[in-house]
Amino acid sequence: TQYQYIRSNNNVLLNVSFDEDKINQLFKDSDLAIWGRLRPQVMLWLVEEDGFSRKIISSTSDSLLPSIIDNFSQLRGLPVVMPIMDLTDLTSLTLTDVWGRFSQPVAQASARYLAEAVVVIRVSNSSLVATKIDEENCPLCQNHSLVVDWSLMTDAQSEHAQIFSKPYTGDNVDTLLTTVLSDITDIIYQQYALSTTNNNEFEIDVANISSLADLIAVSDFLAELSAVQAVQLISVKGTNRRFKLSLIGSQQALLASLKLSEQLNRYIDPLAAPEGNDQIPMFNWGKK
Repeated sequence: TQYQYIRSNNNVLLNVSFDEDKINQLFKDSDLAIWGRLRPQVMLWLVEEDGFSRKIISSTSDSLLPSIIDNFSQLRGLPVVMPIMDLTDLTSLTLTDVWGRFSQPVAQASARYLAEAVVVIRVSNSSLVATKIDEENCPLCQNHSLVVDWSLMTDAQSEHAQIFSKPYTGDNVDTLLTTVLSDITDIIYQQYALSTTNNNEFEIDVANISSLADLIAVSDFLAELSAVQAVQLISVKGTNRRFKLSLIGSQQALLASLKLSEQLNRYIDPLAAPEGNDQIPMFNWGKK
């Protein structure tokens, strides 16, 4: 690891560079899960309720909230995109759709952003805040000026099942949003991170490999995946190649991460029987 201090605009910044392979090995030695390079893009719909007024916060809104989200995104390395709220967004769904966390219209409106996960966060200083009656029924409830909650679709492109949070109460929106985003990231991390305690082999077929250059590119792509320890070509048939992969973690974690790739795209025959555990998955090589 190398580091240096850089002075910029009267601020002192720390610039750190590190050896990825060695860092990953430290994780393996400590039996810690690895957060690989392929990470899901998260579409974030943020609604702010101020008294009787509600509005969807866009990426260019005159608000401090987008900058809080952007800072968290960079800190945790999670790609987060917010709506631009142009004419397409405005005609795709309503404020009620987002506030009500209706999964189908929200997922459909999010499709243009090519996000794998969709989050709706509600920030309120009125309707979600506990009333006096609520406080009387809950003596331990504290009186706070803000409430934040969220819902999450982890596979918004094919399923619309949602996870709903409990309310988060407090008086500082920066602290509340950071806590909420951290909890959401932990859930996504559990789905895509690679457990270093599981080691197994997995075979995949890759089609559309028509040259030696393609074969080298596919082999290099697979070898560079954080989930893969070793790659072995085991059979050739036409433009199809079968590879045996030595994995870190589970097959499910690898397949989940490959959904995020633009170069290796899984092919599922709509007329074929449902895939079993013994079937070898097929992928096509090339840009989507």
